[in-house]
This record gives sequence, structure tokens and C-alpha cells, in this order.
Amino acid sequence: MEEEIIEEVVEEFIDKPSFLAYLLPTLPPVIMSLLTLLLIAVLFCGWKAPRWVKPFGSIAVALAFIAWPWKFIGAFLDIKLAGAVAPMAFFDGSQIMIIIFLHGLLIFLVSRIIVLIQKERY
Repeated sequence: MEEEIIEEVVEEFIDKPSFLAYLLPTLPPVIMSLLTLLLIAVLFCGWKAPRWVKPFGSIAVALAFIAWPWKFIGAFLDIKLAGAVAPMAFFDGSQIMIIIFLHGLLIFLVSRIIVLIQKERY
């Protein structure tokens, strides 16, 4: 009896991959690489070239906005070609695009915090 309960718990919680282990391989590598490079650029410019921090943060959020409809455009093309798309395809695309959008917004937030820290006191 106890062994069956332990096996059920192991199957339910331990054998399932985590949310990030499921989601990270499905993220588009080009957009995520560009956003990560922009994060590195924001941090490096905060150290060496403070005037460039704000533009790099703005570029990151703009790139996230541009990448936002990317999966949905693919889904709409699938609808046009195949006639139908499963609702889970829209859900999966939403998860991916929300992660990209949040990554861009976090870079924007980091750039604004760096600008506030470096701002001269009046």
C-alpha cells in the first residue's frame, strides 16, 4: 500500500519536467540571443559608456514588441494552409511570446535602474 502511494507521488511530481525545462527549448534562439546580447550590452555600457544604457534598453523592449506576434503569424499561416489549428498551438505560442516579452521588459527595467543609479544628484 505505501509503496503504491510512493510510486504515485514519484510519477506525479518527480518524473515530470519542470515548466522551464519544457519551455526553454521551444524559445526562438535568434530573438533570445539578441535580447541576451542587449542585456550584456546594457550592463557593459552601465560600466563603460553610461550614455548608451538608455538606447540599448529601448532597443530591447522594441525587439520584444516586434517578436511578440511572430508565433501568431505562423499560426495564422497554418490556418490559411491547413484550414485549422489546435487551440493548444495558440496557448503554446502565447507562453513563448510572454517569456520573450518579459525578457525584453526586464532588460528595459535594468537599463532604467542603471540610469537612475548613475544620475547625478541635483
